[in-house]
Amino acid sequence: MGSDDANGQTDADEFPGRATESVLAALTEPRRQYVLYYLRERERADLATLSWVVAGWLGADSDAGVTSGADHDRLELELHHNHLPHLDDIGLIEYDPNTHDVRLTQPTELVADLLDRIGGPEPSADYERRPVADARTSMSSLRTTDGIDSLRDLVEDVEQTATTITVCAPDASEALLDQFVTRNVEIEHESLPAVADGGFVLVQRNGVTLGTIGLDVLERAATSPTAPPGERSDEDYRQFLSLFRDTQFTTASRGELLKTAREIEDRAWRTGEGRLRTGFQSLSAYQDQLSVYRRLGTESDLDVHVYGRPDWTPPAIEGVRLHESTGAEIGLVWFVVFHDGRDDATASGRSNSCALIAEERARDQYYGFWTYDPELVAAIDDYLASTYR
Repeated sequence: MGSDDANGQTDADEFPGRATESVLAALTEPRRQYVLYYLRERERADLATLSWVVAGWLGADSDAGVTSGADHDRLELELHHNHLPHLDDIGLIEYDPNTHDVRLTQPTELVADLLDRIGGPEPSADYERRPVADARTSMSSLRTTDGIDSLRDLVEDVEQTATTITVCAPDASEALLDQFVTRNVEIEHESLPAVADGGFVLVQRNGVTLGTIGLDVLERAATSPTAPPGERSDEDYRQFLSLFRDTQFTTASRGELLKTAREIEDRAWRTGEGRLRTGFQSLSAYQDQLSVYRRLGTESDLDVHVYGRPDWTPPAIEGVRLHESTGAEIGLVWFVVFHDGRDDATASGRSNSCALIAEERARDQYYGFWTYDPELVAAIDDYLASTYR
């Protein structure tokens, strides 16, 4: 904090060459405050780093709790053209627009005093709850150009992707990290001050920022209940699924798989049309889901298909077509694939297609992924239609 002089003034009252009121007015913008919070700790940064840090803090303090890769790109432009030059003009930082390097030019004590006098950023209303899927990170180029050879090959493809999550908070709690030990990710920790409630997680794949998600959203998603289609209202879990799409997971919990499957079934139910294909491995596993699939088949315009090894004879359900198979793939892969049947995105600009693919490699040990990539989902749908008639 700035020290008091003989007249009771703080360092901020002696800010060189500027009226304190104008400086404080410039700092009412939350993005500029977040830049200074970071530089107060690090003193130097580059534009790319500031972009994801500020985006993460803005998202964590918003109702949505998340930001997307597109949000990150937009914020980078705002910082470059507006906020960083403005902070440079009032003498708080030095910004080189050519190298994108940023340096704090005032003592950290003075900056801390300014931030204290402002009282902290107001919660952001910029980010609404919405899926954070980003077409730039689609997996469809891996196999769909020449078609899909098998579902198990797709799982192997995901293993080759390099996903990194960075926990941005004062401390990386063991409880949080435990959520990611079953995922094919590299985990890093960036110690940041507790500016936003609880901090956030940055997700990147092959060097591309997918987005950020607040730690409080992750914690709520981890305890999300499983509910039948049409009875789900868990936006936190949907945000989690959107951000961690196309990332391999391992799990020994069929309950966790069922939770993800329920989200896809619920998405199909809410869409009300399209094609839903579900592989239960064995038809006996379908027995406990009859009421769910009877509703999907008879109370919507969905085209529903169920797959499994013929170890049980299910009753006929209107709107549900059974596909029996003794093939190894059907017996080893649990899948739920919803193709909304549209060539273009919805009027909101988004496709509703999604899929879960999980291969059982040891007893009750599943490796898999989920995806919102409409091209990949369409390719999986075509593969299932042509392979299992």
